[in-house]
Amino acid sequence: MTKGEANNAPPLDTGVSGLVLAGRHREAAELLLAHLSPELRPFLHRLLGDVALADEAHSATCERLWRGLPAFRWECSLRSWSYIVARREASRCRARHLRAAVQQTSLSAAGHLAARGGTAPTLSTTRRHQLDDLRMSLSDEDRDLLVPPASAP
Repeated sequence: MTKGEANNAPPLDTGVSGLVLAGRHREAAELLLAHLSPELRPFLHRLLGDVALADEAHSATCERLWRGLPAFRWECSLRSWSYIVARREASRCRARHLRAAVQQTSLSAAGHLAARGGTAPTLSTTRRHQLDDLRMSLSDEDRDLLVPPASAP
């Protein structure tokens, strides 16, 4: 942040940038989070619509802000950057939640298949042999209608 920008900057940005420039990163992060964390939590709750998921995103957002503050380039205000980070963390949390739900569904489907006796009926050897026998009982013309002959290369 330059001197001209410091005059127009919000007080939070000025205070945090001063602490960062002085090498007091922990204090800078604490100041940032003390001011913005209370408004980010309800934002994430509205964005995600799920309290537990929003709390997870809020925690990840705070951690990312804390760790990222020393490298922050001051190309926007701290508030803007914080909301950008919060939206990205919300997207990551939602994606993790959806992946876990899909994986859980896949696992429960596999468990259901195993409980049913293993192999799906269309893949069982007995069923395949029955279909092969039926196919062989057809005339050549009917078999060609069912499965066209392989073309010569």
